[in-house]
Amino acid sequence: MFAETYDDAGSRAGYCLYKLGCRGPETYNSCGNLRWWQGMSYPIQSGAACIGCSNRNFWDETPFSGRLPKYDKLGDADKIGVGLGVLTAAGVGAHAVASIIQRNQRDDLTEEEHKDR
Repeated sequence: MFAETYDDAGSRAGYCLYKLGCRGPETYNSCGNLRWWQGMSYPIQSGAACIGCSNRNFWDETPFSGRLPKYDKLGDADKIGVGLGVLTAAGVGAHAVASIIQRNQRDDLTEEEHKDR
């Protein structure tokens, strides 16, 4: 018996979520026995579909690619990481330049100006 939507009577009664994208029947793992969160629950028991995270090539499987949200607007993780690295390096460089300028301005003050501060 299969649930048709997450909010129907079948879903609330514990029907199979396979038609809703659950990968539990094709995932061979002991989630149901071990459970997560210190033995409290696992996705199927809590009413969520199994995503098959223990399947071989979990991230590379073509059928799975449409089941997680895609972040095409941001780009892939490598491009995001390189961009953040460049921004971090630019921030460190700007801080270094500002520190050097500030130190040079402080060194240019005369002794009387130092006393006035």
